[in-house]
Amino acid sequence: MNKIVYLQTNEKIAASFQEEFLKQEIEMLIVKSGEEALEIISKEKVLLLLLDINIPDMRFRKLVDRIRAISPQIIINVCVDVVDPLMITKLSNRHRVHKIYVAPWDVNEIIEEVKESIEIAIINEQINIREEQISSETNELKNTVESLKNTLKKQQSSYSKFIKLTDCFVKALAERDEEPDKEKLEFIKDIYVTILKMQTTGSFDIDKFEDNIRKDIEELKALADGISTSVIESCLFAGQSRVYAQNIRFTIYMIARLYAQFYSDFSINVSSHFITTKEAEFVIEIETLGSISSKDGDTFKEYYEYVNGIIKELSSDVRTRNEGKITTFYCNFLVAKDAR
Repeated sequence: MNKIVYLQTNEKIAASFQEEFLKQEIEMLIVKSGEEALEIISKEKVLLLLLDINIPDMRFRKLVDRIRAISPQIIINVCVDVVDPLMITKLSNRHRVHKIYVAPWDVNEIIEEVKESIEIAIINEQINIREEQISSETNELKNTVESLKNTLKKQQSSYSKFIKLTDCFVKALAERDEEPDKEKLEFIKDIYVTILKMQTTGSFDIDKFEDNIRKDIEELKALADGISTSVIESCLFAGQSRVYAQNIRFTIYMIARLYAQFYSDFSINVSSHFITTKEAEFVIEIETLGSISSKDGDTFKEYYEYVNGIIKELSSDVRTRNEGKITTFYCNFLVAKDAR
């Protein structure tokens, strides 16, 4: 049932109006002062305020201003005793009164015009809701574009390192096999297509984030069949930045890719937690099970520096710890859409 407020000090007039409006399924709340009207409008959804021009406790202009501050979309209709052209003009132009009724009042006529006003109020409300949705969507798009711009700026220097690292990996595979077969070359291509997709994909499902990381690591078994994972835990939830999340996935993949180049057997585990509402720490633990030659060890150190350089460009902070055969990367990442 639609709800309106009627400010009327005359109880008989108020009661007769209320009865007739109720017949038309319009709930009319009767108040005797401006303060009462303000109290109801501040607490309940009211489409329309009908009031007598004579308000006992405050000036008409003050009441209207206070009501507009609470509910800008509310429609105000006014009952007046006499026709005063100047007053009618002020009510319409200055106070944006929608309808003005002059005594003697015809309640049935007022009801029909109030119905029309209520329809307009409903339309205005729907327009207002849609405008707020459009504004919200516009702001979200603006934030996404800004986030992408900021991330691309951060990645500018990392891409040069990535290109060099890619070249090193490809050469290393070529050196390992004097004549790499077609299948291995296709695999090399797929690896780097995967890496590039991580940074350029237009869609991202946060619910599948952990599954995607596992899948990325599984694909590297063509290089190192002894890769194992037991823990892949992400603290990210819906509403996080797609761009920032892909930076995390990219980092984990690059670390796994580095170790797959030199170790046939190693384990990788990932855990994470929020540091603030906009930043999370991802802990990537690598435990190597075999060993590499001193020559490969020197190359590994070189590649390790390339990978570290890329990660530092994508994260807000990176720390590493080495304990025997276990290397732990502590990487802090921005994760919220509005993070800067």
